[in-house]
Amino acid sequence: MDVLLLVLTTRLAGTVALGDIVCAVSCNARSGSRGIQVMVMDKEVLYSVENGIASVYINRPDARNAMSATVVSGLVKAVRMAAMDPEVRVLVLGGTGDKAFCAGADLSSMFSSDPVASGGSAGPSKSTQATPGDGSFTGAGDGTGDADGTAGGGDQDAIQQDTGNAGRTSGVETGGILGAHEARGDIVRLFKEMWSMGKPTIARVQGWALAGGFGLAMACDMVVASEKARFGAPEVNVGLWPFIITVPLMRSMPPKMALELMLTGRVVDAGEGKELGFVNRVVPHDQLDQAVESLASSMAKCSPALIRLGRDSFYAVWGAKPSDAFPYLQTMLTLASMTDDAREGISAFLEKREPVWRGR
Repeated sequence: MDVLLLVLTTRLAGTVALGDIVCAVSCNARSGSRGIQVMVMDKEVLYSVENGIASVYINRPDARNAMSATVVSGLVKAVRMAAMDPEVRVLVLGGTGDKAFCAGADLSSMFSSDPVASGGSAGPSKSTQATPGDGSFTGAGDGTGDADGTAGGGDQDAIQQDTGNAGRTSGVETGGILGAHEARGDIVRLFKEMWSMGKPTIARVQGWALAGGFGLAMACDMVVASEKARFGAPEVNVGLWPFIITVPLMRSMPPKMALELMLTGRVVDAGEGKELGFVNRVVPHDQLDQAVESLASSMAKCSPALIRLGRDSFYAVWGAKPSDAFPYLQTMLTLASMTDDAREGISAFLEKREPVWRGR
């Protein structure tokens, strides 16, 4: 019988609001295996672990899952938790509700928090903690976009802007231009945490993924999108530029196509995203969760040690000259062949049984 130990727990659509929970662990009384594990976080970021898959959701559906300072901080903490937890094999990143994966943060608070716009004397507002980040803005509508395929018009509630942890430099409140500049680095730190965590990441995109949200999806290893998903970097339409998300965009599609999207602010659907190479799978809207779980489970059942070595190697040689890449990959092959999991995998294959991975 499964025993669920909960302390101060809140559940939302099968996912736990981390700010309300101390710990929750599902234990099988006979085998001791862990099912669901929950750690402390914030209400705006939901975190749960089940069957080796960590699910991390931005929980601001009424704000199109805007990336507030609290959200970015919570995402960083969630990624770090997943990286450190040996039970986690794969991380799925998504947004609650049906409208948006993530469309940034509130553009209306942008200039009130901008030390430059306020004359350079006032620090970021602690109530909004919003600063102009990499410029995540859109005029998203009801999921159909404008007739010409560009951002703008539509539902102005979805005008968004990417944010960071305003006014903080190494934990010290600085305010002013320096604080705003430092805050813009929080999304960079999130991307770096995702890329260095050693475990596959999947973006579950059910709706709008725009500006900073577009970059967040592209920072994942794979993207599974509903046929209703829309992607774009429309910052240019409001006189800004998506500086920071240039990196994940260029890693996810031909550079000139990334540049076109940034220069025009054009919003593309999931089908075109797959044609451009930055969407792995496009599925009917009602089959999205099934498709994400299927992909995540197919990786979660593999050796975590070999997945880490292989994934890290993939990114290490990305863009490298063959003369540099091959010696590195040859060394990694030797290292991988010496792991316990490699020996177990070969033994299990020869003995016609399922392997028991030890993660080393």
